[in-house]
Amino acid sequence: MAVGRISGPLLKANLIRNGVDLAFETDLLYLDVNNDRIGIKKSNPSYELDINGTAQATNLIATNSATTGNLTFQGNTISSTLGTIELTPSGGDPVIYHSRIQVDSIEMNDNTIKTIDSNASLELNPQGTGTIELIGNTNVTGNLYATGNITAGGNIQLGDTNTDTVEFNADIVSDIIPDVDNAFTLGTEGKRWRTLNSRQANIGDIQVTHNTIETINSNEDLTIRANGTGKVRITNLQLNDPGNTLYVAANGSDSEEGNSIDSAFATVSHALSQASSGTIIKVLAGTYTETFPLTVPAGVTVSGEGLRATIIKPSVATQDLDGFRLNNATTIQDLTIKDMKYNVNNDTGYAFSFDPNGVTTTLQSPYIKNVTVLNKGTVTSASDPYGFDSADAGRGAKIDGQYVTASSIEAAMLFNEVTIFSPNQTAMVLTNGVRVEWLNSFIYFADKGVSAITGTQGRGGDGKTLVDLTNTSGTFNVADTVTLTSEDGSTVLGQGTIEAKETVAGNLRLTFDGKVTGFVTNPSRTEKTTNLTGNTKQVTSQYKFGTASLQVDGTGDTAVIPSTSDFGFGTRNFTIEGFFRFDTVSGTQYLVDLRSASASDTAVSIYADGTTLKAQVAGSDIITSASTLLTNTWYHIALVRSDDGTELFLNGIQQGATYSDSNDYGTAKPVTLGGDYNNANHFTGYIDEVRISSLPRYLANFTTPSAEFTGDQSTLYLSHFNGANNSTTINEDTTVTLNVTSSSGGTATGINNVDLKQFGAEMRSISSANVYGNQGVVADGEGVVLRMVNHNFGYIGVGKRLDNDVTAVIQGNEVTELNNGKVYYSSVDQGGDFRVGDAFTVDQQTGNVTFTASSFDISSLSGITFSDGGNTTIVEPSRLETGNIRISGNQIITTSGDLTINPDASSSVIIDGNLDVTGGLREIRDQDGDTTITTESAYGADEDTINFKVANNILAFIDSTGFNTTSFISDEVKLINNGVQTFRNDNNLELFAHGTGHVDLNDTNAFRIPRGTTAQRPGTALDGMMRYNTTSNVFELYSGGFWNAVGGSVSGVVDQDLDTYITAENTPGADDDTFRFYNAGALTVDINSTRLNAGKIHATEIGTEGANIDLVLAPNGVGKVKIDDTTIRSNEIKQTATDGVLNMSATGEGYVDFTGTVGFKVPVGDVNNRPISNLAQGLLRYNTDDNALEIWSGSAWTGVVGSSGGVTINQAEELSIINALLFG
Repeated sequence: MAVGRISGPLLKANLIRNGVDLAFETDLLYLDVNNDRIGIKKSNPSYELDINGTAQATNLIATNSATTGNLTFQGNTISSTLGTIELTPSGGDPVIYHSRIQVDSIEMNDNTIKTIDSNASLELNPQGTGTIELIGNTNVTGNLYATGNITAGGNIQLGDTNTDTVEFNADIVSDIIPDVDNAFTLGTEGKRWRTLNSRQANIGDIQVTHNTIETINSNEDLTIRANGTGKVRITNLQLNDPGNTLYVAANGSDSEEGNSIDSAFATVSHALSQASSGTIIKVLAGTYTETFPLTVPAGVTVSGEGLRATIIKPSVATQDLDGFRLNNATTIQDLTIKDMKYNVNNDTGYAFSFDPNGVTTTLQSPYIKNVTVLNKGTVTSASDPYGFDSADAGRGAKIDGQYVTASSIEAAMLFNEVTIFSPNQTAMVLTNGVRVEWLNSFIYFADKGVSAITGTQGRGGDGKTLVDLTNTSGTFNVADTVTLTSEDGSTVLGQGTIEAKETVAGNLRLTFDGKVTGFVTNPSRTEKTTNLTGNTKQVTSQYKFGTASLQVDGTGDTAVIPSTSDFGFGTRNFTIEGFFRFDTVSGTQYLVDLRSASASDTAVSIYADGTTLKAQVAGSDIITSASTLLTNTWYHIALVRSDDGTELFLNGIQQGATYSDSNDYGTAKPVTLGGDYNNANHFTGYIDEVRISSLPRYLANFTTPSAEFTGDQSTLYLSHFNGANNSTTINEDTTVTLNVTSSSGGTATGINNVDLKQFGAEMRSISSANVYGNQGVVADGEGVVLRMVNHNFGYIGVGKRLDNDVTAVIQGNEVTELNNGKVYYSSVDQGGDFRVGDAFTVDQQTGNVTFTASSFDISSLSGITFSDGGNTTIVEPSRLETGNIRISGNQIITTSGDLTINPDASSSVIIDGNLDVTGGLREIRDQDGDTTITTESAYGADEDTINFKVANNILAFIDSTGFNTTSFISDEVKLINNGVQTFRNDNNLELFAHGTGHVDLNDTNAFRIPRGTTAQRPGTALDGMMRYNTTSNVFELYSGGFWNAVGGSVSGVVDQDLDTYITAENTPGADDDTFRFYNAGALTVDINSTRLNAGKIHATEIGTEGANIDLVLAPNGVGKVKIDDTTIRSNEIKQTATDGVLNMSATGEGYVDFTGTVGFKVPVGDVNNRPISNLAQGLLRYNTDDNALEIWSGSAWTGVVGSSGGVTINQAEELSIINALLFG
């Protein structure tokens, strides 16, 4: 290094140069004299000493401050203009600070680095990619902020209590893995993470990635389940089944592809045209006007976004056409169909129906779920908000089995959570072999909610009828005609042609092509009770068939079958028949009477009026027989109503004229045999073989049945009366046999199954409802079965009304069964009535339970106990026990205390029969005990006296001497001393006997009747009053408004003015044994033991009393017997009228027979004696001119035969002339 030296003086001279800078060797040393600065290797120094390079000094003392580069030393402060101070010892030696070091707000003291400023942060901030490394365990008791990376080789614990917090503002760039599996929890029940943002989460065996939740393990199920009663709610759920998903949106376009919401179609109809099996058509929220019908291809689902979100309605032009026409495995869900109208002419306007082009149902039928059908009539109002009165609203569904293909497993449609509004229309129609599942669904305001009817086409349009025959014999071949006839073979009830046959469960099953009606199973009739009154009994001494008959004696004897709907014929046909044998043919005797409560009840009766058989309706004669009934003769009597009218038959011959019968005979009637409805006008004789049928068994004259009747499917009642002698138990014959034949000669007497299901309909309904409207469910026809479980009928019968007025409800309209259609149901109505069919009802408002079944079988129970908590009634097979009373066998006993029989005030205790008191009967008393009849004053007193006490006063007693009383009053009659009088003034005293008994004044003396003058006659006389008139000295009888003399001084029957009377002797005591009849004071007729003497006799019949006795009409002298213009005398019968004709005629093919061997003479005369004007064809006479018989042909007299037995001479001459003219 070069060194330049200058001398001191020179240096001094240069240093004192005022205002002139001095530089040595290119600014090696630069002296800035103006600013008092020195630069070393630095011109224009910026500081008092400005060194560009390194300065080395053994000791450097700065009295104020020292600056090195950017570093300033002042006092005890080192500062940098750049804010950064580096202490870098060489060789990696440490920088050691004794006591402590403070850098700005940081203090380093011993092993502590802290900030000096209150609440100031301590930052460790490496540059670039540098890191802060803390070797060894690091405990941070305060807050730690790291702007760079932190790497810890050991364990890190953040916080020592749950009040400490860790805040992450940085991103985490590595996995966070727990130390062991399934041991640690992220969050707690009380402290949960609000939001977890992750591209993938594995929770157990479930992986959540992007918008997918799936199972980690292949082929495992994914289960989403709510806890307890919670629900899994998923908005906008889309299940990706095989096939496409097409979208329909209100703002879509049919020109789009339809495979996304953004490219949705505009119409459902277009989407259906693009769909194939497996396609789901998602109809987004909105209202869609579609061209109906919408045919849904097989396997296609149409799904809306909710009942109130997706609405489909028809265009105006198609509103009376069907809505959705469904095929196999189709689904309609989550939408509303509205504003449809019904077309009555075409039977269209149903929201749902089968595709009429042919549906093939396999394992999946059409399914309708969560759908509302909301239809209204054209005109609505505040009182009729659904247009009920318009009666043109659309319908719900028609499920017609004829449109399914023959290869279909079944014809079915499933409904779940479906609501149908069809005001005044039939909401659902089921027919032709369909089956419907109806679950959790509702029908409102329908005329008929569900109408299931038997169709004619059958399932697949080719329905079959199956009939299972029992007790077969002979041959039944395919193509045979099989016929079911009535018992007598006169009426064909059913007929079909065999298409196939097979044996099923031991029976012959016949398959008929098409719908064959009339075949019925052997009915299982419930035996009807026959109650006997009076002395009615079965006797073996007299019968028509069998071993006995029913005897009635004419005095209160009847057999009554209680009222039943079987005998409520309505307007239907019937036959009532039986055999009757009369013991007497006088008076009025009712044989059969169906009247119930009054003489004018509209019902039929058969009775005998003396010897004449008659039929009645409502007590008025409708048919009168011309035949005469005889005693001791069995008659078959039948009353038959048919479509032609009602006819009466006696021994197979119609009696009288056919009665034109349009009567409605009601819904239920009783039947009385042997008397009328009022237990009067009894029949005396025998009754056998009574049968009542539901069809007309006889349509014309027939042969009287010659054997016991047998029951058939039309029999309503049949009794043979074949009980034991004197038996009063009637056992009805409920056996039913059928008459089935085949054209090959086969026969069968039983049918145990008739299957018309392919024409009928079946519904299985669970927890559904019919509300408002007219009728609930209707089952009409064979093969129709509706099973309604937990069904609700609400306000059925009220029509359009919404006021919930229970008085307008018609409970009978809830369920209707017609033509053997069946409804099996359990239901609750608006009043809480729970019903199981018609057999069992629980009225939940009153708590009453009603059994209406014909029988209630509790044979499996040992007994039933009824208790209200305090009182108990036990019913067991051998006893009935209630309170302290036990009824067992034929005994009524008490288990404790007295037995009291106490009817209400208006009723009486009636003992019909003998009353046997084996113990002591001590007292009979009234309610307050002051009026009694006692046999002894105390039990055991044995006083042998019966005392009658009234108001504690003994009025009478009976002992061994007889009946003792001062007076006896019975009702209004008083016995006192030796008199009987009425108890009250002006009351009548009546003596009468019961029944056919009579009043017998049994005495050898006499009795005296009331007597008095004419003026003393009673003011108000009654028919039958009799007295002796002391004014006219006659007995007189009041009748017909007059007092009539019946004897006395005139000694006979006398008229009012005593000038017409009958006497038994000319004068009293004359004893001439002659009746004399006086008219107006003159004798007109007298009769004695040998003759009747009268001027003239008028009579309709004159005969002899005994058999084979001549009737002699003997005129006196030359007198003649004259009848009108004909006289009879000796051997002459003469017509006395001029030109009169004497007729001798016969009826029918009868003729006039002149007996004897001699001959009879005809009138004789010549030609001039011929009658001129009084001519009649067939007139015969002998012509003495021609010596021949001649006859008037109607136009001329013609010879019959001459005296020689041939033609007359004149006739022979005439014949010769005729021959000559004809033959020459």
